This record gives sequence, structure tokens and C-alpha cells, in this order.
Amino acid sequence: MKKKFWEKLAMVALLIYGLGLVVKIAQNDNNQWDFWIYYNSARAHALGLNPYDEKVLSELAQGTLRFCFAYPPLTLYFFRPFAMLDFNTAFHLYLSLKCLLLIGLIYWWKKEFLQKEDGALFYFFCLVGFNAAIYIDIGAGNVSLLEQLLMWLAFAFYLKRRWLLFCTFILLASAFKMVPIVFLALLWFAEEKKKYLYFAGASLGFCFMLFLSYLVSPFLFEEFVRDTIGRADWERGIVNPSTLACLREAFDLLAGKTGVMVPQIAQRALFVAIAAAVVLLTWRAMRIKRDSLIIIYLACLVYALIMPRFKDYSYIILILPAYFILKKMNVKAWVFILLIPLLYPINPANGILPMPGFDIMTKLLMGYYTLFMAYGIWTLYLYEAFMLTPRASQPGLPAAVSNHQQMKGAPPWQEPANFAP
Repeated sequence: MKKKFWEKLAMVALLIYGLGLVVKIAQNDNNQWDFWIYYNSARAHALGLNPYDEKVLSELAQGTLRFCFAYPPLTLYFFRPFAMLDFNTAFHLYLSLKCLLLIGLIYWWKKEFLQKEDGALFYFFCLVGFNAAIYIDIGAGNVSLLEQLLMWLAFAFYLKRRWLLFCTFILLASAFKMVPIVFLALLWFAEEKKKYLYFAGASLGFCFMLFLSYLVSPFLFEEFVRDTIGRADWERGIVNPSTLACLREAFDLLAGKTGVMVPQIAQRALFVAIAAAVVLLTWRAMRIKRDSLIIIYLACLVYALIMPRFKDYSYIILILPAYFILKKMNVKAWVFILLIPLLYPINPANGILPMPGFDIMTKLLMGYYTLFMAYGIWTLYLYEAFMLTPRASQPGLPAAVSNHQQMKGAPPWQEPANFAP
């Protein structure tokens, strides 16, 4: 009884704190800066102007906007209803929508992927996980939460072997940023005779979505393609802790120390080699585990590790996979995952000088610790697959299929038994 009381008290405290964060965001119109772009892009579109032109958006916003609309023209219609309102009303309406999406996402995580007793600790993990990725997303006003909810709906249907719904929600999740379409590759691991047919059909559906965007406005679609190809990937550090950005940062820091410049093509080649190694090792782990839930979590990790650009709020996708493996293995990595965000205030940029000889390492750690945490979580999954999985699950022997298939109704922590031949 005492344990339940303290858990409920902790949940109430977290709820109050979360509401306080939302109120803080709502009180400053300078927050939700991505929504500024969405709102003015929709206004420009309604007026027949070019939403992919920064000058046009800056004039409409009566200020300076550094970015233009970054999604296919068809998605402008999603934001058009907001553009019909004054900015203050649209701002708070969009923030309310984001909060509802967050509630829906956490509810779906709890309902489909977690045990019923997971409570306060999981909510706290959501709050601080990966440098408070959820809070950053709400503050930025990005569409990432909508994308995440659609993706996790798709993953749940994947576990239930409802392939058409899985493909449908992946397509919807790909409508804005397009890159979630890579999760269609999960079909390759499905125990389904028509999996390649579903994959081909969904791929054609994605191509049709792009073609529809072109039909809606050929000029705007060309502007979108030109902007996508020519967009500078200058963002680095804590706002874009991707593997490619980390490599470039490391080479620039080394060049500043040694005067040796590594060619861009060599940097990209190293990135491709790292990405290939991540994919290969993960592929082997997936073949060993043969568990749909683990395959989904590993796919999320690969997605985060090999994307050339991966923003800070995009790490929301790793919250559930990280929570799962840390709790399943019952390791002390909880301390690691929870304390790292608390170390951020001692960032050298805030005035603490790094130790001589460790300045490059310190800058990389402070700028990319969310990326390093992702690699750490990925390593735990590989360790669990390669070192802790019984021989009966090795390729060529009968392997356990998803616990959602063999143990319907059982929590994801309980793996079905593996039987030797």
C-alpha cells in the first residue's frame, strides 16, 4: 500500500511539473519556433505565394525567419486551418494539439508495449530521457510528436500482424519528413508469405503520395526538391546529435589542433562505413532474436544512428526501446541514463574549463551525449542478443517468435521459452 501511495504521489508531482512546463511554453510566443514557419508557410500558400522562400515568410512574419517550409506541398493543407486564425489563437491551439498527441502517445506505449505496473518511473523516464527530448519537441513546435504517434500505431499493428494497417500508418508517418518510410523494411522480417507484395505496394503508395504533391503544385514541388537537396546541414552539437554531425565536429576539432584537414569525401566514407557496420551487426542480432518486438526496437536504434541528420527532439523514438532494455536486463545503466541529463548544466560552454588534453573529448561528450547514449543502448541490445540468447535461438535452429504471437496477453518483458531441437 505504501509503495502504491508513493507511486501515485510521484505521478501527481510529475503531472503538475509537466503542466508547469506547458504553461511556461504557452506564456512566450517565441516558443514553438517551428510552428512560426508552419503558420506563415500556410498563410503564404493561401495567398498564392512561395512557402519555400525565406524572404516571403519573413515578410509575412514581420521578422526574420532562417528557414522555410521543409515538407512536401501536400502537407501545407494540414496547417491551412491554423492559418485561418490569428497567430495567438493558432499558437495555443497547436500547443493544445501537441499535448493531446503526447497523452495519446504515452497511453499507446502503456497499452500496447508496457506492463500495467509501469508507472511513475516510466513517466519520469519520458520526462528526462535523451536530454528531455519530449520537452524540446513541444517547445520547438515540431510535427515530430504526430509522426511518432503514427509510427508507434504502425509498430503495434506490426506486432498484431495486421500488415495493411502497418503499411498505412507508416505511409501517414512519412507524409511530412519522408524518412520514416524506411521502416517498411520491417516487413522483410515478418512471418508472412505476402510480405514482399505488401512492401512493394506500400512503396508504390509512397511514390504516389509524392506524385500527388507534384500534381497539386508542380512549381512548389520543384521548390521543395530544390530546397531539400540544397539545404545546408550545418547544424551540429546538441541540436543535431547525429553520427555524421559528430564525425564532422570531431574532424574540425582535430583540424584546429593539428592543422590537418580531412577531405569531406573521406569523412562521408567513414560515416558510410560506420552506418554499414551498425546495419550489419543489427541484422545479425535480429536474425538471432527472431522476436518482433526486439526487431522493432533495434530498427528504431538503427534509424537514429545512421540518419545523416537527426534532431534532438527526434530521440523521442528511443525512449521506449531504452526503457525496455534497461528494465529487462536490470542493469545499473539506469543511473547512466538518468544522471547524464543532470550533468548538462556543467557544459564547458557555461564557463567550466575542460581539462587540458581532454577538450576535444569534452566538447564531443557535451554536444553529442544523447548520441553516445543511443550507441550505449544499442550495445546493450547486441550484448543481450549475442551473449545472453540461448543457443536454440541461433540461426538454423527453431527460434522463438514474437511474444505477442506466442504469448498473447503476456507483457513484453516475458520472453517465450526457447526449445532445443
